[in-house]
Amino acid sequence: DSAEESRIAIFERVAPSVVYIDTFAEKRDVFSTNVEVPVGSGSGYIWDTSGHIITNFHVVQSAKSAQVAILTPSGSGGNGNSVTPSYTSVRPGALGSSGSTA
Repeated sequence: DSAEESRIAIFERVAPSVVYIDTFAEKRDVFSTNVEVPVGSGSGYIWDTSGHIITNFHVVQSAKSAQVAILTPSGSGGNGNSVTPSYTSVRPGALGSSGSTA
């Protein structure tokens, strides 16, 4: 039906801007110096052509670094519908705050 086709068209248009985020923090133990360990994950989206990513604060709150995966079409599945994740490591930063919700 046309409503379903409309939803599919919207998904296909915006899906490339969705990112998947894994966050890491430093941990020190008695056998080694600082080691990065996973602390969380979440999602976000690419905000602008400069590559700024918007996500919720709790996703990056305790992170020292993050790895961002962007799903890109690979075309290798024979039908062109498969995707391959492309990973980039970044340092989280805040551009602003919406304030406290307490």
